[in-house]
Amino acid sequence: MPMFMSILTSKTLWMALGVAATLSMGLLAWRHNRHTNLPKRQIAYRKAREVDHLEIDGWKGRLVDIEVTNSGSRDITSSHFHDDKAIELRLLGGSILRLKGAVTDRGRRVPSAAIERGALVIKPSLIAKGQTVTYSALIDGPGGPLECDTSLIDAKPPRKLPDGDVEPLPHELAGAKSREIDRQYRQRFPVWATLVTIAVEFASMLQK
Repeated sequence: MPMFMSILTSKTLWMALGVAATLSMGLLAWRHNRHTNLPKRQIAYRKAREVDHLEIDGWKGRLVDIEVTNSGSRDITSSHFHDDKAIELRLLGGSILRLKGAVTDRGRRVPSAAIERGALVIKPSLIAKGQTVTYSALIDGPGGPLECDTSLIDAKPPRKLPDGDVEPLPHELAGAKSREIDRQYRQRFPVWATLVTIAVEFASMLQK
C-alpha cells in the first residue's frame, strides 16, 4: 500500500501522463486539421472512346468521347471556378470542331459546355460528387493525348485516367459521318478545300 501511494504521488508519473495527454491531443488536432484542410474535389478525365473516320480529300477526322468525372467527395459548384475560368480539355495534335452531344448520370444535369479555340470548355456549373459526363465531339487531325486545365478552388490537380479503345467506323455510318466531316471541313477552310478538291481531280485525270 505505501508503495502504491508513492507511485500515485510520484511527480515523474504525473509528468509522463501529462506529456502523453498533450501528445494525444496534438495528434488528434493534427489529424482533424489534415482531414478538414484536404481538397475534397478533383476532376478525372479521359478519352473514353475514339472512332476513326475515313480520309476525305487528304484530311482525316474522327469522333471522340471525352469523359469527365468529379472523383472527389464534394460537389463542384459554379463558385469553385476561380474568376469564372472554365475547365478546358484540349487534344494535343488535333482540334475539336464541333460538340455532337453530351450525356450524364440519370437525374443529373449536363454541365454547360462549348467549343472555343479548338478546345472543349466546361463553363462554371454544378458537377456533383461522383458525377460522370461524356461529351461526344468531332475532331480534326489524328487526335493525340488529352490534356485538362482547371483553376478550381479547393481542388486537387486534374487526374488523367487510362484512355479507352480506338474503334473503326461502322460501315453503315461511314457515308453519313464522312459527309458531316466534309461539310465541317469546307466551312472552316473553304479556299483550301476547293484547292484540294481541284488537285485531287487533276491527279485523277492524269492517272486515266
